[in-house]
Amino acid sequence: MRYTPFVLITILMLSSILSSIITNAIADDNSNVSDGSYVYISYVEIVPSSLMVGDTFKIKAVVVNNSNTTITYRGLCESPISAEFDDHVIVEHVPACLGFTINELKPGESVEVTGPSSGVVYKAGSAGLVKAIVTFTYYVDSSVERAIKEFTIAIDDRSVEVDEQFKLSIGQGARIRDGIDLAIRLVDVLEDSRCAEGVYCVRAGSVTILLEVESIYGIMYLELAKGDRGPDIARIMNYTIMLIDVQPYPKVNERIEKDEYTVTLIASKSIPIEHGAIKAYSSDGEKVIVVWNEHSKRGFMISNSKLLRLSVEQSKCTNMNHDKCFNAVVVMEDGSSKAISIAIDYNDSMEMLVDGKTFMVKRMLMLFNDTSIEYSRVMIGKGEDDGYSSSSVDATLTVTHIDRSNGSVTAVNHYKYPVRGDRDVMLKLGDIISNGCTITLKLIGFKVDAEGIEEEIKAVFIKEVIDRDRCLMHKHYNKR
Repeated sequence: MRYTPFVLITILMLSSILSSIITNAIADDNSNVSDGSYVYISYVEIVPSSLMVGDTFKIKAVVVNNSNTTITYRGLCESPISAEFDDHVIVEHVPACLGFTINELKPGESVEVTGPSSGVVYKAGSAGLVKAIVTFTYYVDSSVERAIKEFTIAIDDRSVEVDEQFKLSIGQGARIRDGIDLAIRLVDVLEDSRCAEGVYCVRAGSVTILLEVESIYGIMYLELAKGDRGPDIARIMNYTIMLIDVQPYPKVNERIEKDEYTVTLIASKSIPIEHGAIKAYSSDGEKVIVVWNEHSKRGFMISNSKLLRLSVEQSKCTNMNHDKCFNAVVVMEDGSSKAISIAIDYNDSMEMLVDGKTFMVKRMLMLFNDTSIEYSRVMIGKGEDDGYSSSSVDATLTVTHIDRSNGSVTAVNHYKYPVRGDRDVMLKLGDIISNGCTITLKLIGFKVDAEGIEEEIKAVFIKEVIDRDRCLMHKHYNKR
């Protein structure tokens, strides 16, 4: 396929062109071209694959050019795909971009296209089976043609009460009935290392799922794990979401397909906060990240790109508009200490006050298990490791080369789970590496000495350690 971009300059020009197209259009199901062969839609699906009332969605279609003529169709901000629905679907209009491309589809080729065009939103309005007609608009020379295909969409109105257990398969979702718009969808089962039935394992293993949680504050993605890795519970706004169970349980020599998994969840309001993480922004653009743990009394704060340690001191909220308050002692970069106060409102306004300055919360994660998390800033030079222990065998990363010119680090990753091993890796700024269980290193920059001597360059990482003694070797033994 060949792409030739054009950009419309004004909305008036766009309206004029569309008007001309509509005037000359001839609607025909699988419109024929001159030789009797045709262009047709071979497959249609919606994204996401399952819908609940209130969800927005797109249409994905595979179009086949079964003619002997090269056709063209529009892309970029304009989509060649449009659809008509019954009353179950609401079509909304929002601000749109104006650029488009002219794309070619040669004889015998197929292409996957997505609709609708920019500025058009399809929204599931009510539950039921929806009859729809999808249209692919294309051009043969100066003639406008259309290929049409009918399909059916199922819209679910599944909702659950607070404190009511519910089950989800991959792609399925549910809404919480509590006077607030909160939807939970199971996106994926990321990993399943649970010790299979019929074998002996040194550690129990865990299963990790990925949830999409949508609220009035937007969409966030949340990982929950059941087993020895955790966490299996998190806080979103004024709700706690707990992973109760994941089925089926692994068996020896049996592979579980993704569509076989069913997870059991519960959304509650009754579990107290133990520790959490918040990302927020002030009106002047300042970003702050605060992480704390009430058991260890430790935490950290990132403000103005500086990583500061926290020592948490409990205090009650004197202002009833806030849901969580605590005092903390911050260790500054020069080693001095500063007392600060933090107040959090996660029910309505989603605000965080740090020493009286207001930050609007963009992402909030409240955890409720007894997992301890430690953060530190480490610098690793060529031939050095992350210093997790005196033995490099237990290190997570050994740096072999640093190329500051292209912002990369070549290293050996020492992983411990599921078995011990080494692998060569190249990391760019922002990349993350792990030992497979408890330690994560994120490359955030480089440091050189005052004269910039190449041999003295060090890679700078943020190191996260979660319950460092929990990750053991995972071995299988046949039971006799």
